[in-house]
Amino acid sequence: MPPKDPFARRRSSQSAPFKNGDKIRATGGFGHHGYEPGRLYTVTSVDSNDNTLKAQAANGQEGGWIKWRDCQKANDIGWEWLKTVLPAEALDLLAAFDGVEGLSLREDLRNRLVMQIPGLHDKILGALADEEVVGQTPTANGTAPAADSLDELLEFEDLD
Repeated sequence: MPPKDPFARRRSSQSAPFKNGDKIRATGGFGHHGYEPGRLYTVTSVDSNDNTLKAQAANGQEGGWIKWRDCQKANDIGWEWLKTVLPAEALDLLAAFDGVEGLSLREDLRNRLVMQIPGLHDKILGALADEEVVGQTPTANGTAPAADSLDELLEFEDLD
């Protein structure tokens, strides 16, 4: 059996998660490779021997070798891309929400908006009382009438 070459590079059994042309973002190892956080790069070289890659910015500047673990593929439509294509008003509106799918208004904004509804306390109590009366009064055929929609009960016309 021949002796092992101590200078031989170890082959990685892991297949490369990146290929030339893939879009990536650097996520770690800053200060060692020259890539900026959040910026989009295109992979130009992949080295499966040491699990690194090189990538190029849109301006043509190529970074140094970066470990695979310090990168992530950028296949999705991310916030960075949205900021480049949406008008400022839309970006301001999106900033009021948590998450990016199934948007829900941030709790602090929701609470502030609800507190601005004039006479909310009285309207809620009035709607509750109306609901109780409607539920107790049978119609001619002996069934309870259908309750009005919440908008009709609360009559929010005074918000305009």
